[in-house]
Amino acid sequence: MTRKAVEDRMRLVAESVFELWWERFRPSRVFGVGFVPAPAEGIARFFLGGRLREGFGRLRAGYERGMKATVDYAEEVAFGTGSFGKYENEILATDGWYAGYDGNDGLGDALVERYETLGEAVAPLVASNEDGFWDAARDAYTKEEAVKTAEIIFGYADTVEPYAGEVNLEFTVLSRSFGYADEALRSLRETEDELLERMTAKADEVYSSPR
Repeated sequence: MTRKAVEDRMRLVAESVFELWWERFRPSRVFGVGFVPAPAEGIARFFLGGRLREGFGRLRAGYERGMKATVDYAEEVAFGTGSFGKYENEILATDGWYAGYDGNDGLGDALVERYETLGEAVAPLVASNEDGFWDAARDAYTKEEAVKTAEIIFGYADTVEPYAGEVNLEFTVLSRSFGYADEALRSLRETEDELLERMTAKADEVYSSPR
């Protein structure tokens, strides 16, 4: 695949993650209400829409920058050059979870490792001469390697979870602050699990069919 084709695929991944994540996020959990009927949940989402979208916008911007660094680095790895070090500062400067992090270097190191590992995993796609994503995947990976790469792609929640207790994500309503890191992590994990399941099912279908 060309570098642009892989970048376009990573952009689609980010879109899928954030569209589904937005749907799975439950504002009522942030307020400690627990289960509420769907109409009430919708009212809460409407009332907090601007604040939530602003917060999700920051999270998405950092996520997309990390994915771009992944593709940039993957291209370098595919052609035997480059080092991930030059991407580290920008990744940490734009990542929304890291911006709210009040711990040691643990989360920063984990984020850098995630995107570096993902870049190395995606490099065979960039090196493949096939044009289509799944054609390139079959050319570059065994089925097990393809699924492992998908697990890395949809592993952002795994990366941040050990440090989530030291991350402050919040919005303010009527002069009162509400932290939403727990609900953001819960809904992100649900999102990534669903998308991973879909991609794994697609891999099963692709790799079981004749070339």
